[in-house]
Amino acid sequence: MIMCIGDELLAGDIENTNATYLAKKLTDLGSIPEKIVTLPDDVSIVADEIQNYRGKIIITGGLGPTPDDKTREAVAQALNKKIVRDKIAEQTIKEKIREKGIKEKARIENVLKMADLPEGCSLIENDVGVAPGFIVEDRIFVLPGVPKEMKAMFEKIKGCFQGEKIYTEWLKTEKKESQIIFAIKETLKRYNVRVGSYGRNGNVFVKISSINEEEVKKAKQKLKKWV
Repeated sequence: MIMCIGDELLAGDIENTNATYLAKKLTDLGSIPEKIVTLPDDVSIVADEIQNYRGKIIITGGLGPTPDDKTREAVAQALNKKIVRDKIAEQTIKEKIREKGIKEKARIENVLKMADLPEGCSLIENDVGVAPGFIVEDRIFVLPGVPKEMKAMFEKIKGCFQGEKIYTEWLKTEKKESQIIFAIKETLKRYNVRVGSYGRNGNVFVKISSINEEEVKKAKQKLKKWV
């Protein structure tokens, strides 16, 4: 599951590009997400969603130092863990604070809030920004919402999502989707593939995918004759 957190996403203030990026990356790795959810900055709502899902979860957003950043607390509540100051994260953040020239005590303490993490988690270093990501129970991967930070951090954990390679082929047709329903149904009967159709710019694009490359090729050749 991909879980994107932020009131700004639900309000439409910011486009949820993280979900699209992660879905594509995971699919390429052979781990198609079972679902994508967007949730508010609400500890109880996020915690409930985590508790109700037993598979792997990638969470983005809510790791900053401001009061609306509540993801750390939500993860801890969901797993019945304490929030503790991670010493390695604290030291790393302090070094980054010095590099940025921040000297005000109150501001420093606010930023150090980002080192308060669920007990027993493993850190994911942030090479682009300040907020560290973390992993809990080897299945919950928590990343910042800032896209460039999230992308850099995902590269560090993508090996945890390696599945069977998925082979994909595309076909383009000028027919309407209603005109190719029979062709899609017959393809699904004859071949062990997934088939989807998507309308775009006056054309219909048909996607054929499977972990079996030969099945994809056969299905494409048959579909070509029908669409």
